[in-house]
Amino acid sequence: MLCDIIHNLLEFFIKNIPNQDFLSDIAAVEAVLVGIIFPISINIVFGISERYKSEIIVKKFLQSGLVKILPVLTIINIIIAIFFRLFNSYDINQLIWQILAWGIFIFFLSIMIILGFYFRLVRSYIYGTEYLIRKFFNEAEKKIK
Repeated sequence: MLCDIIHNLLEFFIKNIPNQDFLSDIAAVEAVLVGIIFPISINIVFGISERYKSEIIVKKFLQSGLVKILPVLTIINIIIAIFFRLFNSYDINQLIWQILAWGIFIFFLSIMIILGFYFRLVRSYIYGTEYLIRKFFNEAEKKIK
């Protein structure tokens, strides 16, 4: 059963050759993420911080692993996609092209999944004042002990 699934996946990846144009699409979508979504979400959290007159909210948000890693991964994938798009020639070995193109696409999908968790984090800051209070209270309790 598992062997059949793996065989079918490998067969799919080998038979389907990604079009080089999709790299531009990936770079464009990720550029929108970096240029619009991140600044807006950070601005929202700053607004919440101002409402409660507390810098702790912003500090905790900016210290979150998702907030730190997602922009970095996104920018890395943009650079890889653009570099590969600009410097790829059709002289490159077809198998190498397939592996790199599928790798970039899978990296993009991974970033989209991480983005879902990022949105969940932002939503918890927007709608979950009880969540924030509980989180900070638990952290304060740990430091006291």
